[in-house]
Order: sequence, then structure tokens, then C-alpha cells
Amino acid sequence: MSLFSEKSDRRSFSDVIKENRLSRMATDLEDRVLSQTVYNAIIGGVVLYGIIVNYLICKYFDMSELTNPIPLFIFYFIFCIGGTLIVNYSHNPLISFLGYNMIVVPMGFVISVAVNIYAGINPEIVTSAVFYTGVVTILVVLAAIIFPQFFSRLGSALLVGLTIALIFSLFSFIIKLSFLTYIFALIFALYIGYDFYRSQQYTYTVDNAIDSATDIYVDIMNLFIRLLSIIARAKADD
Repeated sequence: MSLFSEKSDRRSFSDVIKENRLSRMATDLEDRVLSQTVYNAIIGGVVLYGIIVNYLICKYFDMSELTNPIPLFIFYFIFCIGGTLIVNYSHNPLISFLGYNMIVVPMGFVISVAVNIYAGINPEIVTSAVFYTGVVTILVVLAAIIFPQFFSRLGSALLVGLTIALIFSLFSFIIKLSFLTYIFALIFALYIGYDFYRSQQYTYTVDNAIDSATDIYVDIMNLFIRLLSIIARAKADD
């Protein structure tokens, strides 16, 4: 009997994350201290803060002379995993914001490397990628507001699609599969709408706003990197 109980108490990491996400909707009503307008303003402000930090990193840290990117990517994965754990486990806004910065800062250095790889000395490529990322983000968020039921059903489909795309991307080292960049761009664009929809289902607290902003920020940055690659490739083919 005790053995059965021990097995039943074991939960996977994904189960814990799911429970923490669901707990955002089960917060006591007295914690609902924000109006929807203020709540969404915090989400937008936190996302904008992350983008500004990334811009400053790209501007003031030249990654063009980086000869071995492996330590950078190790740093990126360690801090992003740590930041994600903090954001998902913490119910304190300040601690969640610390976790958010642990994702934003290493992401900025990775984006700086991507800008140097794909854009080189052509600022038009970066400008175009920023513009189209902004346009797509606005359109998808508006779509999530207008068609919430559609986006509410996307979670499992997007997860399956992303997993399949990641598996296929492993073969891109052997076989050139350039179409995967377009698929990733589409998936992350839809993820923006899905995560925005999901953010509106949570209790309107500062911590939930920061947690939701983290999801949306990661989606936007992944979309930007894919669009940067697509535009750079199109420019090279001209």
C-alpha cells in the first residue's frame, strides 16, 4: 500500500509546471487587485523591457569576434532553465522578475550572435525583422482577442508541431531543410496568440502578469530570430 502511495505521489516536471499554471487561475479573489487594463499594461511593459534590454545588449556588446559560441550557449541554457524554474515556482513578483531577467539577458547575447550571423553589416535586415515581428505580434494578439475560442484549442497542436519540427531540425545538419524556418516562425507566431489568450484566463495579479509576459517575450524573440533568418536568406538570394 505504501509502495502504491509513493508511486502515486511522483510527479513529472511537466506535471508540476502544469499545476503551477493552473494555480494562477485559482488565486484567492482578494489577490485580484488589478484591473484588466493595468494587468495587460504590466504584461506589455515587461515584454517591452525585455526587448529594450536585448536592444542595448546588441548595440553595446559586439559578438562578431566570438570564435567559440559553445560557452555562450551553455550559459544561455543554464540561466534560461534557472529563470524558467524561478518564474514558474515563485508567487513573488520581484523574484519572478529576477527569473525573467535570467532569461532576457542571455537571450540578448544569443540574439546579438544571430544578428551578426544573419544580418552582418546590413542594418536593413534587422530593421525589417523588427518591423515584421512587431506587425505579426500585433495581428496575432488582435486575433486572440477576436477569436479566443480558436486560440484556446491550440495548446496541444502547437506543442506537437513544435516537437516534430525540433525532431526534423536534428536532420538539418545532414539534409538542408530550409522550410523548417518558416514552420518555426508560424508556430511561434501562433504561440504568441495562444499565450496571450492564456494570460487572460489567469487571476489579474502582478506576478501572473510577469509570468505571462515571460511566455510572450520568449515567443516574440523566437519569432524574431526566425524572421531574421528568413529575411537574410531572401536578401542573399537577390
